Amino acid sequence: LTPASLTLYGKDSTAEVTLGITPTDALEEVSIANSAPTVISVDRTGTAITVKALQSSGTGSFTVTAGEKTASCSVTIAPSIELSDTSVTLPYEDGEEVVTVTVHPSDAEWEISVPADSSIATVSPDGGDLYVRSVGEGTTSFTVKNTATGETATCTVEVEAPVWTKPTGLVTLLGGNETLYATEATDNYTKLEFKFTGDIGTYEDLDFELEGLSEGNLAISTSSPVSYSETEVVAVYSIAVGASPQAGSYVIEVTLKAKKPETYEEYTVKLSHTIEVTSL
Repeated sequence: LTPASLTLYGKDSTAEVTLGITPTDALEEVSIANSAPTVISVDRTGTAITVKALQSSGTGSFTVTAGEKTASCSVTIAPSIELSDTSVTLPYEDGEEVVTVTVHPSDAEWEISVPADSSIATVSPDGGDLYVRSVGEGTTSFTVKNTATGETATCTVEVEAPVWTKPTGLVTLLGGNETLYATEATDNYTKLEFKFTGDIGTYEDLDFELEGLSEGNLAISTSSPVSYSETEVVAVYSIAVGASPQAGSYVIEVTLKAKKPETYEEYTVKLSHTIEVTSL
């Protein structure tokens, strides 16, 4: 049998094997045993044997017998289209992976038959390569098809969650009088500026809180951050003497809470500040 082994690409693909036999009238005695009739079919016409793939992948063989002589041929069925990776994992930021497409026959045309979710990843063909790039967190997939055979191959794409950078830097309290005077009026106040500088990173929700005030002694009004950038956040609070305050020392604990989007994991920085209230 020539060849003694062969590879078929994709379901319904065929190949021919030549039977060499002497004398030729011995063809009347030829019989063929197919070891995998659900995987391949084997049909003989004279000295030509046609082998057909019945599945998209698998292995089989057949043996030709004439009298006491035998000859065998092994058959492998491989996909008519393959991807170098059936799954890729990309980082959230600037993730990219190249997936190579292989088709049989080599001059067969192929296409992206099912695109990926463009909110998660993009897939751009360039020759026989596909450039897979991350867009947003999640899992998606894309499918390519050999237009000659109709066979497809699929790749799953996972884009990892963002790697968040915790804020690091210097927390300071600036400005304002250290002493408030206890009167019936409420116009004696100090402004407390809370500044966070450093690498704020990728946190999108920064929140300031004041804690530790004795009830009824000081009145607080807060403002939204007056400055917000990649390196600095500043918030200003007005702290005023309330009605009938008591003299004494009051510890204010200023808290910066940075919340990670989606998971809401908090990173907290605290700083204590003492304000004196005295009688006139």
